[in-house]
Amino acid sequence: MSEQQARPSRPGRAAPAQEERRPPAARLELGQLLRQQTRFIEAQHHFEEARQLSRGFDTGRWEAVAEGRLATLHSDLGNHQQAIDCGTRSEALRHQLGDTDGEACALAAIAVGWQGIGDHDTAIVDCRRAIALGRASLGSHEGTLARPLTVLATSLHALGRVNEAIDCWQEAASIYADRGLDADAATLHHRIQAADQRPALPPARRSTGP
Repeated sequence: MSEQQARPSRPGRAAPAQEERRPPAARLELGQLLRQQTRFIEAQHHFEEARQLSRGFDTGRWEAVAEGRLATLHSDLGNHQQAIDCGTRSEALRHQLGDTDGEACALAAIAVGWQGIGDHDTAIVDCRRAIALGRASLGSHEGTLARPLTVLATSLHALGRVNEAIDCWQEAASIYADRGLDADAATLHHRIQAADQRPALPPARRSTGP
């Protein structure tokens, strides 16, 4: 037996093939940390690596997470169509998995993309779909219900539907307060106060053609 054959393998060191099969959680976690530090380009690199690693890894859950993180990041960067595309892929994967909480979050991310290109009507449709899923959820509601309510309020306010927007912000703020997320609740209360004091601009007139 050769020396190489006799040498025991080192503990804790996976073979290259095993390393490739590990879930991309570390990449996603690092990317999220970088995004929180507004280091968006570095975050994008890690999210894209995570997406590549996740393809074919398991049931599609990790790929759905990576696409969702990329959707949010592209909205940060102003890449609104890319946000819609990534969010749509995430939503489709979540739907296939029966992950309604994840589907609600993905729909909210898609809606933010539609807002970015000025299509508030489509954003409202996606938000209402997300809210319906969130209301049926037995889990935590800050992501599955409060978030889409907040996104919905933004589009409603942009279209001049101030009272409806305030109702959404109030419900979302109540959810955040119940979960101890006081900073998020305070942010929404500031928006409510601003909306109460300042009349919303009239909605943009839609073109009817020449």
